Amino acid sequence: MVKLFIEESKPEDDASCLPAGWYPVTITAEQIKQNNKGTGEYLQLDLQVISGPYAGRYYWERLSLWHENPTAVEIATKTLKQIGRAIGIVGEIDSAAFVGRQLDVKLVVKDNPEYGLQNDAKGYRALQGPGTVTAVPATATAAPEQKTTPW
Repeated sequence: MVKLFIEESKPEDDASCLPAGWYPVTITAEQIKQNNKGTGEYLQLDLQVISGPYAGRYYWERLSLWHENPTAVEIATKTLKQIGRAIGIVGEIDSAAFVGRQLDVKLVVKDNPEYGLQNDAKGYRALQGPGTVTAVPATATAAPEQKTTPW
């Protein structure tokens, strides 16, 4: 016989998407990855919620900076610039400099016909609040080769 104590579930134990709203996050890693269709590469930023009931949960921003579709590249470039401004970075910089930086992300919930409910970022801004948040240790992953962005 095995005795277990099962406690009530917490929001951070749930693998479902986060509710819509603004979340304080730390960029914990960046990595360049091949897209599923083999038509390009994207920059993935790992964003971890740093306070509130969802602390510890992640959102992944995937920016198609190298893609055959120019609209995808344009959207990714605008998003990356918005993130840069939110963390106080302007001008040319390596994406590794984003790791360890904190900001707020506005998430919405969308229903993807292929994957179900998912989060989608609709905005980034400088971190709001008292600034007493403890930083999450950065675990940056270096890209296998240097990539030049179109911005």
